Amino acid sequence: MPFDGIVLKGVVAELNSLLAGGRIEKIFQTERDEIVLLCHAFSTHYRLLISASPANPRIHLTTEKKNNPVIAPPFCMVLRKYLQGAKILGVRQNGYDRVVTLTAETRNDMGDLEEKQLVVEIMGRHSNVILLNREGVIHDAIKHIDQDISRVREVMPARRYVAPPAQEKLYGIGVTPDTLRQEMAKASPQERVWCWLLDTLSGFSPVLCKSLCGCAEIDPNMPLGSLSPKETDCLLQNVICLSREIQQEQFSPAILGDEKDFHCVPPVLRMRGVHRKFSTVNRMVDEFYTNRDREARLRERKSGLEKMIATAIERVVRKTAIHEETIADNQAYALHKLYGDLLNSQIYALPEYGKEARLINYYDEAMPEIVIPLDEHKTVSQNAQRYFLRYKKGKAAYDNALSLKETDLWELAYLKQVQVTLEQAEDEESILEIRQELVQEGYLKANGKQETSSAPSAMPPSAFLGGRPASKKTLRERAAKSKGKQNRKTSSGERNEHESKPMCFMSADGYRILVGRNNRQNDRLTLRDSHSEDLWFHVHGAPGAHVVLCTHEKQGVWSGAAIETAASLAAWYSGQRDTSKTDVDYTKIKYIKKIPGAHPGMVTYTNYKTITVVPKDGQQSVPQDVS
Repeated sequence: MPFDGIVLKGVVAELNSLLAGGRIEKIFQTERDEIVLLCHAFSTHYRLLISASPANPRIHLTTEKKNNPVIAPPFCMVLRKYLQGAKILGVRQNGYDRVVTLTAETRNDMGDLEEKQLVVEIMGRHSNVILLNREGVIHDAIKHIDQDISRVREVMPARRYVAPPAQEKLYGIGVTPDTLRQEMAKASPQERVWCWLLDTLSGFSPVLCKSLCGCAEIDPNMPLGSLSPKETDCLLQNVICLSREIQQEQFSPAILGDEKDFHCVPPVLRMRGVHRKFSTVNRMVDEFYTNRDREARLRERKSGLEKMIATAIERVVRKTAIHEETIADNQAYALHKLYGDLLNSQIYALPEYGKEARLINYYDEAMPEIVIPLDEHKTVSQNAQRYFLRYKKGKAAYDNALSLKETDLWELAYLKQVQVTLEQAEDEESILEIRQELVQEGYLKANGKQETSSAPSAMPPSAFLGGRPASKKTLRERAAKSKGKQNRKTSSGERNEHESKPMCFMSADGYRILVGRNNRQNDRLTLRDSHSEDLWFHVHGAPGAHVVLCTHEKQGVWSGAAIETAASLAAWYSGQRDTSKTDVDYTKIKYIKKIPGAHPGMVTYTNYKTITVVPKDGQQSVPQDVS
């Protein structure tokens, strides 16, 4: 875990220098195991995030703002009672352990000053946030631990707080060459070097211990007894130098090269590489966890929609298979009509009852003999009517299955388009728009809530006109008028301010290129917002975004470089992103037609050309804002 005791020391040192002497103005509990303190110190506002999440426990300043619950949880109410308006006396760390105590001074109901302590224990799944009074009695905790959970350490209101068991490790001024050699002599010669460092030094994580070994040019997995005197001296010297830098708070915060970890001391940065440096440890931690939380939320929001879309696709595929089976079973329906016609035309030459009829097929130029199976319990005329009935049923089933199969294929294309759009969504706004699209198309319910609109609602039945109750006719007219206003607003050329805008890029030679983010945006971009002479691009035979090259801004003239750039973007924002090369069709906007009654983004096009390009993202062009 990157958030070790050394990183925490850097965080706490900055918090103490920034917040000591300030006040806690507001308190929110944004998640079940996360609180935010809004602090004001030295004319500056700070947002202090404290999380007891099992996956990402931490404490640091943050710039991210989250939605607050309408009703505050009980722990949040306790914190507001005792800490809101309190003066922060200091923030300290217990050695290099991952236990932080925020001490605050507040006034009780009698107006007397009293001290409170907010203890933050960062211990993985055992993390907790606990509020204490001066005597160390627990007011409340974000996680209650009773005797059924732990008999060793109970965390419940009105119980005395017991600190986590102290680790007998070296830290701070206790790290000297002599003490290190003494600890090395006590250890097993077969113990690996990095494991010995981890067991000996407080606050050190496996990442830091292995990096120290790397700086000393020692294999971290080497047995402790195999170290030469020179290697031992080099390792101990690195530990002493690092310990001195930590005591002097000489930190170099940075997210590491693989972007999966972070740290604030040179040995780790030297061995793991640097992706991005920061001016403070708090900014580094906030950036890392903000991105991680954002990615986790995106994955969570995507996963539900992905499952729903996959289920819908599977259902459509099953329906298509059923329709294909129906088509195969009824494709011989014309033969039944032939049997009926032949039986009626030659009924005079046949016995009234029989098992089969051998007749000449006059509808074939070769006039071959054909054998028609008969129901021996029915007359020839009844058999003919039976074949005509089979013909009607078979033709109806065949035609209906063909129509339904075509509809299913369009629906399958639409769902695959949504699937690709969802996979490539990079922010919550895009995912929300996709969800709204699925709600409007009937694939999802609107969370049991009726969609609201900005248009005035219809008057209730209790409305009065001129002192009399409004009639049902009047109410219907009002509702229709209100709906008409809404439709005029939404159908006008003005874009709703809440609608997102398409991605916009500039080619190297100055052409503007627009890329739709989802199907509804594709519809607006292609059918409403573009000029008839603009060029439209779409990957050939696969789901993808609508891409428009704005040639009308250049008097209808385009360049080969602009076409290649737009085609590369169309290939990138499609299901063919991972291919080495792909075909992209392009034509003028005036040759694009919306399929009547089809889902958003479903169009047909003619007079097109095809170009083969390598899928590329917008790095070869300059991102721009849509005006």
